[in-house]
Amino acid sequence: IIQRLRLRQQPAGARAEVRMAIREDGSPCDFFAKDARFRGVIDVHMRSGKSALFIDWKTGKFYPDPMQADCYAALERAENPGAEVEFYWVFGEARKLHVERPDARATERVLAAIETIEQNQEFNPRPNFSCRWCAVASCAYNTNPEV
Repeated sequence: IIQRLRLRQQPAGARAEVRMAIREDGSPCDFFAKDARFRGVIDVHMRSGKSALFIDWKTGKFYPDPMQADCYAALERAENPGAEVEFYWVFGEARKLHVERPDARATERVLAAIETIEQNQEFNPRPNFSCRWCAVASCAYNTNPEV
């Protein structure tokens, strides 16, 4: 991983808690911009030319999520078109490392997922542990005696 962090021997400064955002058209914008459609905060970000590396520390079980890598690739490529992205998950407790290299279609997949989520506005109730505190009296699963 040390060689990867050096990004092919090119100097690159690591930045922590980097905030990135894109608009609906996929262009970059300020994290707090009102027209930001998608935002992300990455644990560690390094960039050198057309190479970018992300590191995300995880606790708990080993469970890499390729969509997370796609999301950060989309954010990076909005600012740095055509960037080669490497996304590392460091699972401390499991003592495992996993890497993803999102392909050129990462942004397309992310924007399609956002569109699907925004179109699906039906949120059917499901029973869960929090039902005992729920304030929604009309929910069939509400078990809160105070409502």
